[in-house]
Amino acid sequence: MATLKKEDKTDLIQKALGLITGIFIPILPALIASGMIKALLTILTRLALVNTESGIYTIVTFVADSVFYFLPVMLAATSAKVFGMSQGLAMMLGAMLLHPTFTAAVSDGTMLDIFGLSVRMTSYNATVIPIILIVWVASYIEKFCTKFLPDVIKYVVRPLIVMIVMIPLSFCVLGPIGAFLGDGLAALLTWLQNTVPWLLPTFIGAIAPLMVLFGLNNCTIPLIYAQMAVSGYETVAGPGMLAHNISEGAASLALALKTKDTSIRQEALTTSFTALFGGVTEPAIYGFTLRFKNVLPCVMIGGAAGGLFAGLSGLVRYATAAPSIITLPTYMGEDPSNIWKAVTTLVIAFVVTFVLVFFVKTDDTNKVIKNDVVTSQLK
Repeated sequence: MATLKKEDKTDLIQKALGLITGIFIPILPALIASGMIKALLTILTRLALVNTESGIYTIVTFVADSVFYFLPVMLAATSAKVFGMSQGLAMMLGAMLLHPTFTAAVSDGTMLDIFGLSVRMTSYNATVIPIILIVWVASYIEKFCTKFLPDVIKYVVRPLIVMIVMIPLSFCVLGPIGAFLGDGLAALLTWLQNTVPWLLPTFIGAIAPLMVLFGLNNCTIPLIYAQMAVSGYETVAGPGMLAHNISEGAASLALALKTKDTSIRQEALTTSFTALFGGVTEPAIYGFTLRFKNVLPCVMIGGAAGGLFAGLSGLVRYATAAPSIITLPTYMGEDPSNIWKAVTTLVIAFVVTFVLVFFVKTDDTNKVIKNDVVTSQLK
């Protein structure tokens, strides 16, 4: 039996990560804006500054929700770019899944069919996998038409053929398969949350530095939105990444306070601030966690400790944004105690990591290497 070579496996992983990045990264600003708007609205309503019956509340709510409702259209556009398909045609494929006539039929329980093929009556708003599958298949059909249709009729006939083929495929085959996979992923994550709630947050909190190092930090994005589409919250990355980001900031702060090197102190304070308040950890990881001896294990232990509490307490995230002190409102939602779970997770990760890094030996590996080179030259 033929087996994949190591190079082939690596190439396959890189291609998969490239697809995920290409499809999801362009729409992250909209998703983050939606999450932060919801978080701000939650704060204002808790402070009784905005009435839930007011017009502004209604408008801001549907503005924030519009991103998730029309997510298939947005993903269609980015998927088309990744798979090499006409973006306009791909967006039409996404839009047809959300047409009011179809959504009304789903709500009313009306059964539809296409040439005798039954249509699975399911709601596709806020879904991720169905439209990606649909655009992927449609891209091959469009490329086939481009290759074999005469240039004279290609511009007019090609989109017609694509739609004629994709309408039954989308509603009767690919859409239901994608919905089934999305529901399955959400069910698996719910099962993990109910059975071993500590597992994912602890694991993510511990290995997050390695995920960033190997470029795997975006691989959880499809799982996040698959769970949010079904449950309204996510437990895939939010709890664990909060613990990790805070532990990175704590490690840099501890190094800043214990070092006698002024330049290192200034740099460490800056990276600590960006991790704690901005959720940006790459400067801390590459500048200090990997550079200084014993810091990486301390960060992993602190992240795991915070993640363990997050999992055991049932911490969830209601909106997406880089986990940090500033974005704590994304953990505010139906459960009033959830925000305090997030704060406690933050405190545990910070204290454990800070104490470990401050008291363990943390030599600067850059200086060690330079000293070794000088010593070898003097011999």
